[in-house]
Amino acid sequence: MRLLVVVAIFVVILQSVQVHAWFLGKSHSQCHGGKPYYFGTTDLLCKLGRRSYRSAPSRFSLGLSHGWILYDGEYFEWGVSGLSYHYGSSLTDGERCKTQRESEPAGYSQLDKTCIEKCARSYRGKYGSYNLLTNNCHDFANKISEVLCNYTECPSWCQ
Repeated sequence: MRLLVVVAIFVVILQSVQVHAWFLGKSHSQCHGGKPYYFGTTDLLCKLGRRSYRSAPSRFSLGLSHGWILYDGEYFEWGVSGLSYHYGSSLTDGERCKTQRESEPAGYSQLDKTCIEKCARSYRGKYGSYNLLTNNCHDFANKISEVLCNYTECPSWCQ
């Protein structure tokens, strides 16, 4: 029971650290012009192999998920296996795990997706290794969102 309480507190803290970017960040009305991009999540228990297949609809009460960005037909995710980035026309474990894309665009961008691919490839060098609390998939998605929303040319760190 004590372990469950500790895990619940940990998840609440983790989620509150992320809340600034998901709910208090720029609205899509501040990122106009260009192509839309979306935030999305994948069932983390499935990605970790704790749930093997899509199941009937349910809600995990602690809300654990793996975050990613969908832009111009490509998915951008980081922390896959805790170490690497991935971008492409499909998600890692997307066929096996439940995924959900937000229905409204997070914003719009005029950047070419090759710029975002370079940012994904350069992310670890710029921001450091994966860390569950301080540099995880949600942090990556938020940084990519910042690039998509705030830049009209590819940032120098993405070259």
